Amino acid sequence: MPRWLEAPLAVALMDYTLYLWHVLMHRSSWLWRLHLPHHVDLDLDASTALRFHFSELVVSIAWRAGQVVLIGVSPRAYSAWQKLLMFSILFHHSNVELRLSSSVGSAGLSLRRVCTASIIRLFATKPTRTGRAD
Repeated sequence: MPRWLEAPLAVALMDYTLYLWHVLMHRSSWLWRLHLPHHVDLDLDASTALRFHFSELVVSIAWRAGQVVLIGVSPRAYSAWQKLLMFSILFHHSNVELRLSSSVGSAGLSLRRVCTASIIRLFATKPTRTGRAD
């Protein structure tokens, strides 16, 4: 593999496998109990992104170690991924509205990236006996 491709590929694979971990946190009733404190906030803001139960952090260590070992992430790629991840998590939990102005005329394009109440309800629902949040 070309050396210039190693870090971007490692970052993408770390992000994808973290997404899989997040799906597991929602689908497993045992893991959901650990993850639930992240979803109990009534007012979504950047602090919500940083709210986790201590047990969730402890359990996630094995997953993170597996990610690093199986993917073969270099320290440089890992550091880049952590920085991008922190920015992304803080941003998508922040309820920020971005206004992108069109270069033609005064018409503006409003890009709103928020988690609405319906999305919060979707993720905050209690898992059923199958372990899925329905």
